[in-house]
Amino acid sequence: MGVYGLSIETSGLVVTAFSLAGSVFRAFGGWLSDKYGARSVMYASLIAAVIVTFIISYPQTDYVVHGIKGDIRFTLGIGFVPFVVLTVALGFFMSLGSAAVYKHIPVYYPDNVGSVGGLVA
Repeated sequence: MGVYGLSIETSGLVVTAFSLAGSVFRAFGGWLSDKYGARSVMYASLIAAVIVTFIISYPQTDYVVHGIKGDIRFTLGIGFVPFVVLTVALGFFMSLGSAAVYKHIPVYYPDNVGSVGGLVA
């Protein structure tokens, strides 16, 4: 709300988009975990989430590089629409990672799947 000057309603819609992507694609993450292995999906989703969170959290910054032929100025930052797209992508990657974590539960705790699954949830 403070960075983009959004209303509380618009901010709520962005959060809803994140939550929706974070839950709808969990079944797809389970399918990927079955096909490619839970560990591979978990690591890939972690790496993607780290990259997305870095981009989202990087503040609007102006740079000046002093070159041989003069100063080179550029700005690094994202607008509102790329922020929303990256937020939805973050929810997507987190849902894939969540499914991969759940795939590990019966492997490591075969006698306590229900209780460990509840604890993880």
